[in-house]
Amino acid sequence: MQNIVSYFSSDAFKESADLFLANDTVTYSGAGSTSSKALVVSDIFRHAEVGNVLWVVNSSDEMERVKKSLSTWSKRNVYGYDAVRDEDRGSFSLNSVYEREKILRKVSFVSKMADGGQAVFVVPFYSLEEEFPLAPELRENSVVVSSGDEVGVVDFIENLVEMGYDNAEDEYVKKGQYYKVGESVLVYPIGPDVVYRVDFDFNKIEK
Repeated sequence: MQNIVSYFSSDAFKESADLFLANDTVTYSGAGSTSSKALVVSDIFRHAEVGNVLWVVNSSDEMERVKKSLSTWSKRNVYGYDAVRDEDRGSFSLNSVYEREKILRKVSFVSKMADGGQAVFVVPFYSLEEEFPLAPELRENSVVVSSGDEVGVVDFIENLVEMGYDNAEDEYVKKGQYYKVGESVLVYPIGPDVVYRVDFDFNKIEK
């Protein structure tokens, strides 16, 4: 079995990539569907050294279609950002939960952009009016922990709470939450999309 992408030449749109390389810009007319745009852009990625890319769409539904298409045609990481708007306020149990979600989405999105990699960031046009935190400030306020650090589990959790992390109800932690399991703490950082387990040995991080 093989992916459908393997049936197509990797040089299918090489002329488009060459135009982009030569002029630093290229405009396409007639690439109407999300899939066709993703196919062309992905071919440019294969032939050109392109850093992070911002793709602006009309709606959150289109954002999901772009993310799916780019994930099919390209090997790049694709991230979306959909602002929490005033009309979404009713879907949150408390106003504080609503405000927290707004901040979480912004910080998570900016932290991914600040990684300095090669990814595609897809946003609906109304999200462009949002005020985002500055990447240098996020780096300055970030915390790095390593195996062997002299810190106990209680102090570690207190630091998480001071940074705004919530205690999860169970081990299925969400972004911006932590959960204590014995002498370990599960943490879902705001930036990366992965949950970490921090194991403690008395007043030291074991691993």
